[in-house]
Amino acid sequence: LEGLHTSPTSGLAYFAVSSTGALAYLPGGQTEIERQLMLVDRQGVGTPVVDERGNFLSPRYSPDGTKVAVERFEGSGRRTVWVFNLISGSRIRLTTAGEYGLPVWTPDGDHLTFWSDFETIQSKVVGADAADDLHHSPHPVFPASWTPGCEDLVFVEFHPETRADIWVLPEDGEAKALIATEFAEGFPRLSPDGRWLAY
Repeated sequence: LEGLHTSPTSGLAYFAVSSTGALAYLPGGQTEIERQLMLVDRQGVGTPVVDERGNFLSPRYSPDGTKVAVERFEGSGRRTVWVFNLISGSRIRLTTAGEYGLPVWTPDGDHLTFWSDFETIQSKVVGADAADDLHHSPHPVFPASWTPGCEDLVFVEFHPETRADIWVLPEDGEAKALIATEFAEGFPRLSPDGRWLAY
C-alpha cells in the first residue's frame, strides 16, 4: 500500500489492524501541519521567531542563544534542517537533497549534528557546503546530546529486539550501547556539566 502518511520524526506510517483483519491507515498528503516558531517568556507572552508558518519540528537553541536550528517537514516525505538567526533575522537552509532531521548543536556552537535518511548521523559547520558522516547503522539513528567538550555524542538507535536504546559515539572510537534493555529508552539529554544523563 502506497500513499501512507508517515511521522516526520520517526518516518513510521500510521496504521492499525483490527481483530477482523481490517486495516485502517492515515493517507499521505492530507495532514500537512502549519506551525509558527515562537519564543515564550516566563510570563507566557509569545513572540514569533519568524513570520512564516511551516511544519517545523525539534527546535534547538544555539549555545549562545542567538540562533535556532529546526527540522522542517516539506511534504512528500522530505525533511530539511534550517537555521534562523534571531539577531539579524536571516535564515539558511543547511541541508538540501535527501532527508534530514533532529538538529543538535555542538557545545561550541560551531557545528550542527543531525540524522540523514534515518541511518546516518552527520555533522556540519553552519554555512559550510559538505557534511561529515559520524556514524552509519542499518537501524534508525537519532542524535541527541554532546558532552561539554564535544568528545562524545549520545544518540538513540532502534533495534528490532530491544527497541529504542541509548548509544554513545566517542570522538575517536566505535559506537557502543550505553543503555539497552527490553524497554524503550529515548530522548537522552546530558546536563551542561556532562555529569548527568536524563532520558
